[in-house]
Amino acid sequence: MHTNTSGNDQRFLRQLGEMEMRMALFHEKLNGSTQGVQVIYFNGDITAELFRNIASHIHAHYQALQCKIEQRDDTLWFSEGVNLDQIEISYCETMTSESLDTFIHNAVDTPIDANKSLWRLQLVKCLDSNQNALILSAHHSIIDANGMHEIGNVFFLSAAHYLAENTLPELTHYPLQKPIDDLLHDGTPPFATPSAYQQPHDGPCPIKYRKTHWQTLVISKEENSKFTERCQQDKLKPHSVISAALCQALADAGLAHAPFVFGTAVSLRFLQDSNPEYQHPLGCYMAIASNMLEPEKMDLNALAEHYNRELMQHIMLGCLKKLPSNLSALNQGINVMQNNIAFTQGAGITNMAEVGIQTRYGDLIINDYRMLANRVSANFSMVAHCYEFNGSQIIGLVYPSPCLSDATAVTVKTSLRERLLSYADGINLTQNEEAAVTAG
Repeated sequence: MHTNTSGNDQRFLRQLGEMEMRMALFHEKLNGSTQGVQVIYFNGDITAELFRNIASHIHAHYQALQCKIEQRDDTLWFSEGVNLDQIEISYCETMTSESLDTFIHNAVDTPIDANKSLWRLQLVKCLDSNQNALILSAHHSIIDANGMHEIGNVFFLSAAHYLAENTLPELTHYPLQKPIDDLLHDGTPPFATPSAYQQPHDGPCPIKYRKTHWQTLVISKEENSKFTERCQQDKLKPHSVISAALCQALADAGLAHAPFVFGTAVSLRFLQDSNPEYQHPLGCYMAIASNMLEPEKMDLNALAEHYNRELMQHIMLGCLKKLPSNLSALNQGINVMQNNIAFTQGAGITNMAEVGIQTRYGDLIINDYRMLANRVSANFSMVAHCYEFNGSQIIGLVYPSPCLSDATAVTVKTSLRERLLSYADGINLTQNEEAAVTAG
């Protein structure tokens, strides 16, 4: 990153918090790892001029979108002054809906240059249909899933307002968000850092040659309704059942050797409720809870109950404590990942519940939604992005290719679907029983 040693440069707003710094270092040193991408598929006509006007409107109202990251006196700082013409705002046309995938893959695996800006926005218009896609890529230091939903929602609200009234709506102006660190407690979490090991499962590969791949599992509205009803009967949280089923599906594919490291992204936005100055739609307000699980020893219900208990303990006793300020140790760990040629045994999950995107904005119809992230660091074998949209449960299984092959990922996806639907039907198999059913 660009280094600045001036002591009185007014561009510099504040230092990055500990989680923000981790995201920045992962992004910079691990080929854009953790960079988030939101894809919103829609029908309707948004011209290139209107698209750019809305991007400019949003840029002007969120100070975080006017920032970049610079190094100053051996620390990382947010600095402002990034104009819209310094940000990649692009309006593209493609011949077919299928070719959208190329744009999405590029959005995920082409790192944003944090020395220049922290986000980019693209609208891809398909000429063979009325299907279009809004693709938002963002640096994880300034945004989490809630923030991605905020930008997407504001974009389409603005577009619908303009199409109806020929003017853009008034928006709230948000200064750069405060770091979550100030709302956390001092002290060391009472949990040992889980150890994991390298597992060259499918195709060992240096990081510079890896790509992010994904498999998408959709549990339909009807299937999801049945699944949710079963969770209510068993007094289990849907995200706990999904997490447990994912662990067992990973075990089916040989990716969950005991003890198995399972990381859960935990939103800390509930801390904003009693702190008005921290109530901001953007920001990286999250922590990671790492549980040690043994999916082969329990049936799905027992594993979901165990996972939920462990997760609650980690949230209350670990996630609410400040991260240690140990830049040397952090860099050492990142350097190890830079030189690994395989993924680390373990997995992660993000459960976002219902996404904050409507299905209709005036004449603009939103017909599908995807949340993805760059995972070429291979610090996990696979990460699941789980959310509901329009009544369906969508699970995006994201992984580093070719370290993990598409064939292995499909095995996980198939097993996960079978487990969730079996659970919805009242069948509660152990991992070994399910494997036997699948094999039969």
